[in-house]
Amino acid sequence: MNLFEFIAALVGALAWPGLVLALFLIFRQPLAELIPFLERLKYKDLELNFSKRVREVAIEADAVITTEEPVAVDEQLEELVDIYPRGAIIESWLLVENATVNAVRVNKLIITERDMKSPSRLVRVLEAAKIINKQQAALLHELRYIRNAAVHVTDLSLSPNAAREYVKTATRVAIALKSKTN
Repeated sequence: MNLFEFIAALVGALAWPGLVLALFLIFRQPLAELIPFLERLKYKDLELNFSKRVREVAIEADAVITTEEPVAVDEQLEELVDIYPRGAIIESWLLVENATVNAVRVNKLIITERDMKSPSRLVRVLEAAKIINKQQAALLHELRYIRNAAVHVTDLSLSPNAAREYVKTATRVAIALKSKTN
């Protein structure tokens, strides 16, 4: 194979990916403007109707989270739900993330500092140590997926009701995780 054949093969191999990339770059603004009108969203491996998925996760939490402590949602989070639903989702996820980190620390589980910053790795460590079960781990992953979608799809408008349901569920999960640290 000489140089010209190599260049021709390279151009042939890169033609379709290059075209797809060019089309994406040309149409990214019109596509971004359509996002607020979507009822459903596909984000990575998650196809999401926010309100419906949050309801499903809340029902799932009822089945897998057993805590006798009453769920009292922080007043500031309650206020934030009506003002900025996305912010309420982010802040309530931080409650879950902090409770997960504390569960790992209090139970003296061996984990690298790098892994300590990864919520999915924290959940896997807690599950491997049998501090949480498989269903509880799946619930934590679902809450993280919804939070990630809320964070990364900035043009999507979230309803206060869906955010309120997420906040309540995340608070319940955080309380349940705290009970595993005692």
